[in-house]
Parts: sequence; structure tokens; C-alpha cells
Amino acid sequence: MSTQWDDRGLSEAPLTRLSTIESGDVHSEVSITTILSGISLCANTVIGAGTLAVPFTMSLVGFLLYHVLIVMVLFANSVSLRWLVEVADALPEGVPRSYEGIAHHYLGGEADAAISAALLFGGFALTMAYMLFITTSLASVLGGALAHWLPVGSIDNAIIFGTGLGVVLPLLMLRDISKLRYTAAFAICALFGTAAYVVMSGCMYLRDEGIHHGVVAARVDTGIFEAIPMCVSAYSCHILVVPIYDSLGPGRTPAAMYKVLTGSTVMAAVVYEIVGIMGYMQFGGEVHGNILQNLSQDSAGSPVTAAVSVGMALTLICHVPCIIWPLRSCIISGYHYLVVGFDQVKEEPTALEWQVTSLGIMVCVIAMVMVMPSVKTALSIVGSIGGAFIVFMYPAAFHLAVVKELPFGRGWLGRENIPELTMIGIGIAVGVLCFTMSVVNSMGE
Repeated sequence: MSTQWDDRGLSEAPLTRLSTIESGDVHSEVSITTILSGISLCANTVIGAGTLAVPFTMSLVGFLLYHVLIVMVLFANSVSLRWLVEVADALPEGVPRSYEGIAHHYLGGEADAAISAALLFGGFALTMAYMLFITTSLASVLGGALAHWLPVGSIDNAIIFGTGLGVVLPLLMLRDISKLRYTAAFAICALFGTAAYVVMSGCMYLRDEGIHHGVVAARVDTGIFEAIPMCVSAYSCHILVVPIYDSLGPGRTPAAMYKVLTGSTVMAAVVYEIVGIMGYMQFGGEVHGNILQNLSQDSAGSPVTAAVSVGMALTLICHVPCIIWPLRSCIISGYHYLVVGFDQVKEEPTALEWQVTSLGIMVCVIAMVMVMPSVKTALSIVGSIGGAFIVFMYPAAFHLAVVKELPFGRGWLGRENIPELTMIGIGIAVGVLCFTMSVVNSMGE
């Protein structure tokens, strides 16, 4: 399956075309199989590396306060996702079906530039988080062997350079993302296997030792400003709502998409809850940003722990190209805009542009990881920037512009638009405050 480009030069995710083939333009209604396929795609987007950080997020604010935050996040998500589905259903033909395209068409070039910048910033931070998870997972297995040849302090650096340039970079050179489609099933199996392992370890600990002494009901300090964006990013699938909606075929309806979103959210919540609760109950405030680090320390030399760590690392390695795909597209399309202008961008990137951009992204990510080697910081940045723009502000703005057909500006200032304006205000506050505190806290580490 070759990569196609829309009139903005952005890579069109193969998701839409692949699922359209599955739907086959034959059924007038969305079949159960298509809905289940949509749930799988959406759940695989939501449930990712952040699963390993849920116990740590819980430790930042305590057991009860964490769940208060989750309830608030799920409520905000339900509203913004419903708006996005209505937007996807109302978009006319000819409008690029992406955040950037909708923003440019309805809100103007400035809004397009803002969301593109947010996607770039968040994309780099999310790639950092994945590379850190890969490094810590492999270090728990390979650290002992590498210690014979390398100084202890350089083991993580050696792993991230080796995996980043030797394994991930060759995958980034693929021009057809569909070649990685078979990793989705492996990823889900690895995640559920990891969750099962965390639960088993936690049950054995609770049986023998009881609840860890570091478990608290609530902890109110600056850590809450890092926990909030991590909670937001954990349940975010907003960026793919439009293409997943399109993937349901010609018989798609908002009601069918709501089933997809509900099913994937429930699946994610179950995985997060069992991993988060059992991991936090076992390790309390001593839990690391990657729960596998704690488990490897407690079960050093265990073949099961090693298998789980390597399996998760391989899964995340295969996911990194999917994360970088829209990031690279934004960079290349931005370069094309500067060269030929917005309206003239139609061609695919050259092989040289593709390769240079891929190499540049990986080198920059490795450099940033060296400067800020903290999963907490990376995920907080993703949640702050992504949450503000992708979860709160732009779904509300799109709903006003596309569904309510109100002109951008003063036309939005009405009582009937209070829900959307409130969501935009929350997004601005969450983005500025949480991003600022995340950076300040990272500088103090």
C-alpha cells in the first residue's frame, strides 16, 4: 500500500483506506465486525507505553485523588469526543480530514500553524517517552551483560543509541506504514501479558506483605500538575477520531462511532486500573516511571520478567514509526509550504526528504533524551500540549465552526456556546499551568 498525500502534503493514514477495503462499500450498515475492528484500532491507539506509567501517575497524587482526576478527564473526553464525531459527520467533501486541514479551512492559517506546532512539540515529547520506556525495559535485561564492557553510567546511553539508530531508524525509512500492521496484534498481546504479570506480582505481594506502606489516599503538592496531563494523555485518541470514523465505511453513523469510542475507552480503563492499582499497592511511592523497572529489581534474573521486558521493548520499537509518521509529515509539509506555498503542495516527498527528516527526528529525540531523561517530564509535556490543543481547545473550536457553522471570532460569543467556550478556557489553563510546572519540576530534578 503506497502512501498518498492530500492537498496539504500530509500523509494520509492508511487506516482509512485499509478499513474501507474491509467495509468494501458493500454493506449499507456498519457491521459488528467493522465496529470491533474500529474498537481494536482505537484501543491500540489509547493503550500504549503510558500503561507502564499508570502506577507512577497514581503515586504522584494518591489513590483517591488519582481517580477523581480520571473521572474528570473521562467526562471532558466524552464531551470533546462527541463533538469530534459530530464534526467528522458534518465535514463537507474537499476539506482535508485532519486537525491541521480542518483548522486551516475553518479557522485560518494561524490556527493551522498553532496546531501543527503543538503536534510537532507533542510528537517529539511522545517519541522521547517511548524511547525512554524502551531503554529502561531493555536495561533491566541487558544491564548486567553490558556492565562487563561499559561503565554503569553509560549503559542507558548505549542502549538508546543502539536501538534508536540501529533498529528504529531503519524502520523509519519505510514508506509504507501498512508493513507494520501485523505488529498491532503483537502489541495488544504484549500489553495484556504485561498487565497480567503486574497483577500476578501484585497479588502475591499483597498476600504475603499487605499493602505497601507508601500508599496514600491523596497527596496535594506540585506533583498534581504533572499527574493531570499524564491522565489526559492516557485516554487521548482524539487525533484519529476522523480517520477511524471514515474507516467505518459508507454506512457509518455517529451512533456506530460512539460504540467504538465507548468500547475502546472501557478496554483502556480496565487495563489502566489493574496495572495502576496493583503496581501502586505493591510499590507505593517507590514506584518508577516504568513499572517494569521495579519488577525487574524484585525479580532479578527471572526469565518471565526478562521476557515481559523484552516483549514490551519490541512492541514499543514497532510503535515508534507510527508515532513519528504524523510528526515527519508535519515537518515535510512545512518545508514544502515554505518552498512552493500552501495551495501548490500536492506531491509526495522525495526519498531524500524522507530519509533526511527521519534521521533528523531520531537524532533530535536522542539528544533531548540525553538532556531530559525523565519519562515523567516527557509524558507531562505530551499531556500539557496535546491536552490543551487536541483534547480541549480544537474539538470545541471545530464544533463551533463546522457543526454550528459560526464564523471564527465574535460569532462564538453567545450563551448557547458556553460549553465550547468553557472547554477552550480549560484547555488554555491546563496547557499553560501544567506545562510550566512540568518544566520547572524537571529543572529541579
